Amino acid sequence: MELYTKKDAATRKKDALSRKVSRFDNRLEAGVAKLSTQSLLDDGAFSNEVRECVRDIVSFGAPVDSVNKIIHAVAKALNIRICDDISSRSVGRIILEGLVGAQVQVVDAVKNTDHFTASGDGTSHKNLNYESRFIFVKDKLLALGLTQAPNHTSEEQMAGWMALIREMYAAYNASPLGREHPEDFRTFYIKITGMMTDHAADQKKLRALFLEMKKRMDHEIRGERALLCLSAPKLLDVIYEITDTKIQAAGGMAAWDALTAEERTRRNSTLHTELTQKFGQAEFEKLTPEERAEALFFHCGGCFMHKDLNAHKGGVVRMIAAWLKHGFSQPIILMNKDNAAAASSGSSAAKERAEKVSSRGAVKLCELMGILLNNKDDKRGQQDSHGVYFAAHEHIGHSIRFPDTSNTRYQCYSLAAAEIIVNLPVYREMMQFIRDRKMSLAYTNLEKNIWEGINDLRTIVELVVLLWYGQNFSHPVMRIVRARSSAGGPQNLWDMGPAIRQLIAHLERVIADPNIIMGPNLTHTTASMDGKPWERPEAMYAAHALLPTLPLNEVRVVFVEFLEGALEKWRSFGSDVLESNLTDAQKRKAAMPATNCINEGFLGSNARVALRRAPNATVDHINAKAQYKQNGTGEFIAEKLNTPAAQQFLRQEARAISAEGRQRKRKIAQAEHDQRTVNEHREKRTKFDAKKAKEIADINKCVPIFDASRFTDPAMLKEILVPQLDLQLKWHRLRELEVDKKTEIPALSKLKKNQKADLIVAAIGRWMPRVSAGEVSLMGPEVLQTTEEGEEGVEPDDEEDDAGYGEQD
Repeated sequence: MELYTKKDAATRKKDALSRKVSRFDNRLEAGVAKLSTQSLLDDGAFSNEVRECVRDIVSFGAPVDSVNKIIHAVAKALNIRICDDISSRSVGRIILEGLVGAQVQVVDAVKNTDHFTASGDGTSHKNLNYESRFIFVKDKLLALGLTQAPNHTSEEQMAGWMALIREMYAAYNASPLGREHPEDFRTFYIKITGMMTDHAADQKKLRALFLEMKKRMDHEIRGERALLCLSAPKLLDVIYEITDTKIQAAGGMAAWDALTAEERTRRNSTLHTELTQKFGQAEFEKLTPEERAEALFFHCGGCFMHKDLNAHKGGVVRMIAAWLKHGFSQPIILMNKDNAAAASSGSSAAKERAEKVSSRGAVKLCELMGILLNNKDDKRGQQDSHGVYFAAHEHIGHSIRFPDTSNTRYQCYSLAAAEIIVNLPVYREMMQFIRDRKMSLAYTNLEKNIWEGINDLRTIVELVVLLWYGQNFSHPVMRIVRARSSAGGPQNLWDMGPAIRQLIAHLERVIADPNIIMGPNLTHTTASMDGKPWERPEAMYAAHALLPTLPLNEVRVVFVEFLEGALEKWRSFGSDVLESNLTDAQKRKAAMPATNCINEGFLGSNARVALRRAPNATVDHINAKAQYKQNGTGEFIAEKLNTPAAQQFLRQEARAISAEGRQRKRKIAQAEHDQRTVNEHREKRTKFDAKKAKEIADINKCVPIFDASRFTDPAMLKEILVPQLDLQLKWHRLRELEVDKKTEIPALSKLKKNQKADLIVAAIGRWMPRVSAGEVSLMGPEVLQTTEEGEEGVEPDDEEDDAGYGEQD
């Protein structure tokens, strides 16, 4: 019986174990499934890790609508099942959290430094203005993002800076970091020590506005501290004094009482500012001269790339003028098709006008070849055919991309000149190939200009000069400027003095002895500014091989003229660095990147490329992605905004921005500004038209005097008053403009009586022969009609419009 009981127990245990084993596979599968299934949510909200992942994915360039698909695709590849989805709306808000984090990050960086510098630039996209702004703090460039501006005036740019600074500080002070240690937005102006811009007049004015704001904020803070130290009676006396001044300015107590309540409130609203400025100025004047200079230290510089650009332009202007200056034949003229038609079928006058407004030379040729071979409109041009032709050519064997002269690119013309000179025979063959591939076997006007340009000796001379300057001066100095500093960041502009001096010395050396580059003993150790190998050695050797086929005297003269023009501009635009006289400590305090490329690139990638890819993207979303990536905001959030309170703050701020409708407000503000501008212009035009009509009516009442002796005889001239002379000149000017659309009569305000008389005699001498020839009536304005073709007018020498594939009708 006992054995039976044990056997029964063992059987039951065996059966239980069997059932347990049978369930093991199912339990294992359930456990594996549980482990391989993940949720994006944490307590009903997307986890911090998911949010960070979303911001990273978008900052890498993924479209918002693709984020959910990317997450699921990656999870699937890792054998992980995601049990929920993230909508595009949620992705958009998570992106904006990065924008809020970037604003907090910028203020935190300013808070933790004693000084920093700023930079900015602007561009337009589809007729809207965009501004880019950066600060340089502790060898790190932090993007402040893009802002949309109604216009590009200095005042509007300053207003954009002020609004952006207040917005960033408001975000910081609303964050847990700011609630614990609030920051005053005025410290931004106090700590800023310099500004990097280009050399335009509006940027110089912007710098002055920034310095004035820095001074104002300094006085305001000093004034507030001084007011806190005043006793109550003394403070009341000061307030009474300022209030009395306001009343007297209004015209007395009676006049003050007559003002509306709103007007009195408006005038009283400036009381705090006036008090702080008054006491702040007094406190500032107590400082020593050295302390005052330290408090208002603000040193600005110009972009090094713009210095090189202006030097290049100065050289080109002198090179173009050199041909006529020295009596040489000029490069062949390259007319657009309208001017070419006017010159070929019209009168000699039409031909003369067409030639006058048309361009010539290497720069024009490089521009035309850029239009044909690397057009900024990817639907036009022959860039693909160009690459195929070079790849299949027996002497090339690989695809080549022509330098981007169709867009604005630094050094693109010297690069294009080098490319043309290196492959000149191949480009000549290719142009014939393009022509003969068409049924008509004919060039378009654009192709004809290129063919004539690459076969014109004097155009080739200019190409060689552009190449020489680029390889031996421009590229070497920019190698120095673009090198990384010892700290790993960009070069400090104020450390570039030796590079500019070295460049100027090399320019002077080559001007004195052009054979350093032109001579038979060519080597980069003496020809290149820095003695290092050329950017494109084959271009230097190709140019040298061409010299025997070119007029050497003209090459030498034109080259020296170019260098003298570039030298003049380097001395002018390099003066901000050469004459800065900063100490080493001040150079560190005003440290800024040597170029403004960071803003140029930020505008290009975000105000143009990003909006081209996503036309409906808002400025806030573009900024969020760009700043998050540029500033390393993800690391900042993980380090300083990683608490639940900070994460909640980011979410709330992002939701507020999303619900605020900022993009619509920007559009409304732009539309209102445009309407104000239209109204102002219409009003000015109406006034101008009325004034012009009255002036023309007065001129038409004038009885012209065609007897030149009245103006050459001193006795007779003495009887004529200056206003009468002016009226005679205005009559002739009006007639010439009606007939020829131009006049040789200059402005009259600075001319003396005898000069005006001489101008009238010359005008009569031009007018009367035309009357005798029957071209015009004596009194004008009726002009005898001509049936000659090509007289309809001459178009300006703008970009060619026949850059497409094939022929034009």
